[in-house]
Amino acid sequence: MKHFALLLKAIVLILFICSSMSISTLFAQANKGVQPMAGKWKAIVSNGYKGDIITFVVKAGGKTIENVAFAGYWRSSGRTEVLVNLDPPGAFQIADGLFSEVKQVPNSRMWWEFIGCFKTATTAEGSYRAAYAGGASDTYKLKWEAKRISGL
Repeated sequence: MKHFALLLKAIVLILFICSSMSISTLFAQANKGVQPMAGKWKAIVSNGYKGDIITFVVKAGGKTIENVAFAGYWRSSGRTEVLVNLDPPGAFQIADGLFSEVKQVPNSRMWWEFIGCFKTATTAEGSYRAAYAGGASDTYKLKWEAKRISGL
């Protein structure tokens, strides 16, 4: 068993020395998405209420997401309510096929979290959450998978 551990360490060391990349570079590449195609995207939520969807637009160049819209339900004061016209403001930046940002509007006490990874140029996955007043109303963390449905 001791010889196996030494052999394994030697193999890892050889691979590291022979590699032109550092360990941090290898990890960084493993955590990258791909550049998405511009156009309108539609995401189906897998753990929310039936029919919850998210739509968004990837702008030309694949570096910005705009017009994020959630159509679905959230929990508010113990009741289920339709969430209408409470979409996140502004754009979300894409870097290395990834995006992760929290948007807040302090005077309205709203915040949104939109996280994702473009797996291919036309598919993505991630999570979305919208909340009001520290959780008094909340979609909770919704997992989604999206596909590009049209060009710009």
